[in-house]
Amino acid sequence: MANDSVLIDHAKITDGFGQLVGFVAYLAFESFCGICDDPIEVSAAEQKFLLEVKQVPVKMLLRGATFCARCRTRRAKINQLAQGERWRTIEGAGEELERLRAEESALMLESRNRSPGTKWPYRAA
Repeated sequence: MANDSVLIDHAKITDGFGQLVGFVAYLAFESFCGICDDPIEVSAAEQKFLLEVKQVPVKMLLRGATFCARCRTRRAKINQLAQGERWRTIEGAGEELERLRAEESALMLESRNRSPGTKWPYRAA
């Protein structure tokens, strides 16, 4: 696991349970994809982006808010096709969007939902 750290801007995060209180930097940790359950590493930089830019609450990092590269790519394509009903104007896009959504749904149904079992690197301050 990479030993990277990025400073936390506490004013920008939603930390209702105070899980990051007393910490000055994000710590990389291992988790599971929130869609397919593949093991992933959540880097400090990714946490900063999710928590401070995208405004994902801290508690959601333990509940599957992070995805593996394959699921991120699929989700991005789904969002691209669905945006402004783009799928209606591109030939074959409707079928592709349907296939991608079905693939993601199947993965989520097969998932054992291991994300809540993630070993959290932050200890109470």
